[in-house]
Amino acid sequence: MSGLSDENTSGIWDFALAFYRQPGVESDCLTAQDVFGLEVTALIFALYRAGQGLGFDANAAAELARAMSLCVVEPLRGARVALKALPFGVDEQEGALLRQKVKAVELEAERLTLMALDNLPVTGNILDAEASVSALASISLGQINPSLATLLKRLAQRAQNM
Repeated sequence: MSGLSDENTSGIWDFALAFYRQPGVESDCLTAQDVFGLEVTALIFALYRAGQGLGFDANAAAELARAMSLCVVEPLRGARVALKALPFGVDEQEGALLRQKVKAVELEAERLTLMALDNLPVTGNILDAEASVSALASISLGQINPSLATLLKRLAQRAQNM
């Protein structure tokens, strides 16, 4: 979610923008995504709901975030990454411009994912931030190793300190 834009804001998007800009959050989110396979949008949603004092169905959130990621976000991310290494003969400036456009569309897909997650019904137990992201991670991964537990705790603390 790097290069976050302030356009098209709402409660959850405002939260995501502010949260992601905190020192260390981007790095931790990318580690959660790239190393552990967690959906950043689902983690942000869980932290947002915890901060609002609202419960959510972790299964539904994990499923929705994963579906959007597989169908939309990951293909866009793949295209953006592929544009870093342009074939011989492609104008570098034009390629960089296209990459920025794809990055903006990828970000919009993440915003839409957060909006869809926020439309999930308020349900289940109200959990604190750490319990919320841990529940989501447990559903997504089955087991949480100590390194991931530490990362999730750090993200929860940052969300609570906003």
